[in-house]
Amino acid sequence: MNQSTSQVSALVDIITDPKKALAGVGENPGWFLLPFLLVLGSAIALIVYYFQTVDFEWFKDQMMQAAAAKGQEMPPEALDMFSPTMMIVTSVVGTAIVLPVVMALTALFWNLVNKSTSSDERGFGSWFALTAWSAVPSILASIAALVFYLMSGTNQIGLEELQFFSANALITHYPAGHSMATIMNTITPFLFWSLALSTLGIMQWTKRALIPSLIIAVIPTLVAFGIMAAFV
Repeated sequence: MNQSTSQVSALVDIITDPKKALAGVGENPGWFLLPFLLVLGSAIALIVYYFQTVDFEWFKDQMMQAAAAKGQEMPPEALDMFSPTMMIVTSVVGTAIVLPVVMALTALFWNLVNKSTSSDERGFGSWFALTAWSAVPSILASIAALVFYLMSGTNQIGLEELQFFSANALITHYPAGHSMATIMNTITPFLFWSLALSTLGIMQWTKRALIPSLIIAVIPTLVAFGIMAAFV
């Protein structure tokens, strides 16, 4: 099978010819590092730039309004603790922890399903690589959000508003603080693109049909949405 010859070529192929990229990844699970670092780095870069440039007094006012919408109150002394540096540190640390954990849990689920339902002998590392390569569209999502911010002409814009391509921005329009806003902000074309890559990888690697592959690919995302719904 025609396949990518390196991580760099796979990075181009995952967009232009995903079958070729996934064939290369399937033979080289160690290729996970480049996409993983780019996915993590692009998300962190967006967070750092945003909190370095946003009107922070305006941002704190928006936080108060969002809390009030949930029937909560933020005492002034609590708000005084917030600063751009604190938001950068907590957001970056949170992203650096949550992203690999979510990827690892997804890979673990796919690995267990694969071992229990097929004769394919791929291990956890291969499935972690698939999660990393399937997440490549999120790099473009971070770039799109950053470009939107730069072109907005204002530094009084919410972080969730940068997701102008989300279901919330395009369809539901839930205000910040609404219980469904977080979930709907997560639903984007880039998410569906990632799920399509995951489905294609499972199909290609295990020779499963489309529907079973799609179900296996989507279950971790549905579980994540369920957890989000329970907490919001």
